Amino acid sequence: PNPFNAQTSLTISLKDDAIIDLEIYNLLGERVSVMARREFRPSGYYTFIWDGKDGYGNSVASGVYLAYGRMASKGGKTLKTQSRKLVLVK
Repeated sequence: PNPFNAQTSLTISLKDDAIIDLEIYNLLGERVSVMARREFRPSGYYTFIWDGKDGYGNSVASGVYLAYGRMASKGGKTLKTQSRKLVLVK
């Protein structure tokens, strides 16, 4: 993982139309931020920016976080899941 300070970007590539979820978790498994929640997206590339803040707009502590993405068909069947380690250094 590449350490980041102010913000980091997460890119999703969709071959087909999909419903996506993209969430950030701390190492305790607590959800810190929701970037996308059951959002329909047509095929293409999408970039999401995480600014190191929680769902309430508060800056989170330096540390390791996990970005978890889920892509599903329109019917809700999971097509792919992926996670990425993020290291926030202040």
